[in-house]
Amino acid sequence: MIATYTRRPQFGASTLDVFASYGTYNESKFNVAGNIPLGERLALRVAFGHQSADGTIRNIVRNEDVNNRDEQNVRAKLPFQASDSVDLELRGDYLQRESLCCAFTALSAPLTTPFGAANAPVGIVPRRGNDEIAANRPFFQNVEAGGLSGEANVELGFATLTSITALRRWVNSDNNDPDLLPLPILEINDGTSRLRQFSQEVRLASPGGGTVEWVAGLFYYRQRNRTDSEQTGTLGAVALPRLLGTTLETVTDNLSRAVFGQVTVRPAAAIKLIGGLRYTKEDVDLELAQLRAPGTIAAIPGRFLGTFTGETKADNLSYRVTGQVDVSPEVMIYATHARGFKGPGINTLGVTTSVTEVVRPEIPTTWEIGTRGAFLDNRLGFAIAAFRTDYKDFQAQIFYQGVVPRRFRVTNAGELKTRGIEIELNARPVRRLTLRANGAYLDAKYGEFENIACFTGQPILSFGAVRTNDRECIRTSAAAGATAVTNGTGNRLSNVPKYNYSLFGRYEAPVGALKAFAQANWNWRSKVSFSAAGDPNLVEDSYGLLGGSIGIGAADDLWTATLWARNLLDDYYATNIISQPVPNATGVYSQFYAPDARRLVGASLAFR
Repeated sequence: MIATYTRRPQFGASTLDVFASYGTYNESKFNVAGNIPLGERLALRVAFGHQSADGTIRNIVRNEDVNNRDEQNVRAKLPFQASDSVDLELRGDYLQRESLCCAFTALSAPLTTPFGAANAPVGIVPRRGNDEIAANRPFFQNVEAGGLSGEANVELGFATLTSITALRRWVNSDNNDPDLLPLPILEINDGTSRLRQFSQEVRLASPGGGTVEWVAGLFYYRQRNRTDSEQTGTLGAVALPRLLGTTLETVTDNLSRAVFGQVTVRPAAAIKLIGGLRYTKEDVDLELAQLRAPGTIAAIPGRFLGTFTGETKADNLSYRVTGQVDVSPEVMIYATHARGFKGPGINTLGVTTSVTEVVRPEIPTTWEIGTRGAFLDNRLGFAIAAFRTDYKDFQAQIFYQGVVPRRFRVTNAGELKTRGIEIELNARPVRRLTLRANGAYLDAKYGEFENIACFTGQPILSFGAVRTNDRECIRTSAAAGATAVTNGTGNRLSNVPKYNYSLFGRYEAPVGALKAFAQANWNWRSKVSFSAAGDPNLVEDSYGLLGGSIGIGAADDLWTATLWARNLLDDYYATNIISQPVPNATGVYSQFYAPDARRLVGASLAFR
C-alpha cells in the first residue's frame, strides 16, 4: 500500500512555497502553496499547480503534436480546532486536464499488409522509437475532477471517534484514431464517462502506547458511472466507402459496505502482535444499451444490439496477522500473513451477447517475513523482505482479439503466483554524502490461465486436433470463424520485470555562505512481456535510466536553483506494445512510450 499525505496547515504561521521548472519539449511546471493563519484555532493552506509540455508524437496529416500535457490543479485544507477535544478539517481539490492524448505509433508493418501499404505513401516508417502518425481523426483526452471531504476527530477519553465523509466527481471525454491512418477505418472511437462517488467511514481507536490497542469501524462506499461511446468506421475494408458502427450507453452502480477491526497486543516490551478482520459486501448493477450508430449502414458485426440489465454480488472476510520482535533497539524482525479482497465487476466493452460478462472477485493470500534496522548511529540502514502472494481469480487485462475492433478486456486468470525478495539500503558514510540502493527479484507467473485469445500470427490447429503442448492455438469448434484459444498458464505476468534495482547518491558542500549539491540516480529493469498469451513480439528488452542534477542555494534552504536531467543517456523504451488494433495482420505491431523515453533536461527554482 502507498499512502500520500500533503502538508497540514499550521496554526499561527504564515508561509509561502514557490517552485518553477522549465525543460525539454517546453515542459513547464509551476507550483505555489501558502499557509494563512485565521486565528489561534483556524488556518488555511492553499496550493496551486500547473504543468504543460509539447507533444512527443507528430501527426503529419493534422499538422499537430500529440501526447502533450496541459493541467491545472488546486487543493485547499481548512482545519479548525473547535475545542481541546474536537478537531475538524475540511479539504477540497479540483483538477482540469486537456491534452491531445493518448497516441501510439507503428512499430512494425510489412509492406505486404494493408497497414504497411497504407503507411508507406504518407511517409510513415514503422520502427522502434517511431514518433510519427498519419491519423485523420483527433486524439484527445479532457478530464475534470474534484472532491470535497470532511474529517472530525473527537477525544472521548477511552478512545478517539473519527468520522470521514467524502464526495468526488470525475468527468472524462476522449477520442482516438487507432488505425493511425488518413482513412475511415475507425473514424469515430470516442467516449465520455461521468463518475460520482460518496464514502463514509466511522471508527473508534483506543489511545496509543498501551499494552492493548484497538480500532473498529464501519465503511460505506457508493459509485455511479455513466458512459456514452461510439465506434464507427469501415473496420478494415479500406475500399468500402460506407460505415459500420455502434453506440454504447452504460450505467454502472457499485455499492460496498464493510465492518472492520484490529487489535495490537504487546505481551512484552520487545514483542508486538497484530490481528485484524474486515467483512466486505459488494453489489454491482449494470444498465446497458448498444445500438447501431446514426448514419451507418449496419452495426459492427458480432455485437449485441438492444438493452439489458445485469448484476453481480460478492461478500468476503479478509484478515491480517502480524508478529513483530525488536531484536535490539536498532533492529526488528516481523512476519505477516494476510488475505485480501478485490471486488467483482462487469465488462461493458465490445458486448457480443445479452449474457452479463462478470469478472469474479480477486482473492490474494500473502506471506511475508522481513527485517529492518539501523547501525552506526543511524548512518547505515537496511530493510529486507521475502514474500509470496497467491491470487485466486486474478483480474487480468488482456488484449482481446475475439471482437472487432479488437479491445482490452478484463477477465479472470484462474490463479497467479508471485514470489519475491526486496532489499533496501541507505547510508551516510560521511556527513554530507547520502547513498541509497534498492533492488527486487519478482517471479510472477500465471498458475492457471486457460482458453485465452491466441496472439496474432500464431498457427491455429483445426478443431479436434491433438495438441503437442497446451501453448498451441486451437479452434473451439468446427464452425467457420470459430474462436481460437491458447493457454497462458506458466507465462509471466504482463509488464512485470523479473529483476529491477535503483541507485541514488547526493553530496552537499558549503560554498561560502551558500550550499551546493550534486546528485545522480540510476534505475534499471529487466525485460518484460506485454502478452499473457506469450507473443514473442510483445517483449520490451531491459533498460536503464540515468538522471541527475546539480544546484546551489541558501544554507537555510530559503531558495534553491537546480539544473536537472532525466534519461540522460537518451535510452528509448516502450511502456506497452500491442498487436495493432485496426487494420491488423501478422507482423503488425504498435508501441506506446512515455515522455521520459527521451532525454529531458531543464532548470528549476524553488523559494520558501
